[in-house]
Amino acid sequence: MGTPEEIIKFEEAIKANPTDSFNYNELGNLYYREKKFEESKKYFLDAITYNPNVAIYYENLGTTQHELGNWQESADAYEKAAALDPTWSTYNYLGIAYYKLRKLELAVNYYLKAIELDGTRAILYDNLGLAYVDWEKLPEA
Repeated sequence: MGTPEEIIKFEEAIKANPTDSFNYNELGNLYYREKKFEESKKYFLDAITYNPNVAIYYENLGTTQHELGNWQESADAYEKAAALDPTWSTYNYLGIAYYKLRKLELAVNYYLKAIELDGTRAILYDNLGLAYVDWEKLPEA
């Protein structure tokens, strides 16, 4: 959890260098760990404003939107993260967001992309199977 001292440290760093995206991201992470998701979202958006080419900032925003139940916004952020740096976890979270939005074909496609990148993760096969069942594609499940 972020201590008040850590929060103050990053707030002071932002005052000293207001365009350094790293400090916004770190402050967002501290608020995320405190489950203050609206505050966290604000700082991840600020990090992206100052450096829109860092995939982890979009991943962090996507995860925060996920926690808030903002599935389309979560998917949008993960799409941008995947465009910058496609990883199995980003594709898995894209699958989850689209599953929650009931866009099951998209969910399946992203779970399959995640499996292509790392087929050793059981959670990917579990998520894929659930999406196939809900999509009524039982033979594939």
